[in-house]
Amino acid sequence: MKVYSFVELDERGKKQLYSYLIKNGWNHYIETYEEMLRNYGGAVFNFGESYFSLWESGEILGTMAAITKEITNSGEAFVTGINMDYMGRVAECFKILIEKCENYCISKGVKKITLGITPDLDFLQPNIESFGYRHTHKVLVMKYRCSDEVSTQSDISPEISFEMLSNQNKGAFKIIHNEAFRQSPNAAFLDDEDMKRLVEDCKTNPVLKGVCLYQGRPAGIYRTAAGRPYPFKGRDESGGQLC
Repeated sequence: MKVYSFVELDERGKKQLYSYLIKNGWNHYIETYEEMLRNYGGAVFNFGESYFSLWESGEILGTMAAITKEITNSGEAFVTGINMDYMGRVAECFKILIEKCENYCISKGVKKITLGITPDLDFLQPNIESFGYRHTHKVLVMKYRCSDEVSTQSDISPEISFEMLSNQNKGAFKIIHNEAFRQSPNAAFLDDEDMKRLVEDCKTNPVLKGVCLYQGRPAGIYRTAAGRPYPFKGRDESGGQLC
């Protein structure tokens, strides 16, 4: 068995990884192959250095990734993106991948590592705990399906208004976001480069991110994602974040 980082995979390997992820469920952050290239090869995963896949005889046995961006701010790194379906070899595969992620985090100066799994991976808990991790909390995921009667600005108090994200309000957006997530796991603080990227994104989808104003003063933010069919479930959903 051998571990490869995303950046080490050739085009054929990346396409095989995409097929593996789509087949194995929803713990992968991406919908299309192009999104996988952007996300796993982007800044979140250190341009492909910290997204790992375990291979044997041309087959993928599992994946795991490390997010180290927060080490600079808080000393904390996050292990995520876990996919594993070789039940008879789970302990062996998990050991190889977690040690790869932990060593990568150590090389970046980590002080604390938080690991997250999705509910379908609860069977990994004994393996996770054997490496010294302990259960701290569960995350509640809530989803809202819009009806035809969607609220508009006219239904909201006149004291509340919304501004699309721009260079003029990006400072307020960053402050509210970072303060809202300061005590949460996987805080993922936004920095100036993140804000530059978000503002650029809004030029093509201007209604998806912005600042909520109360009596003309910044009071919250919103980040939404337009719904698209998920290729492995055939469903159409949208995502979002409110602070």
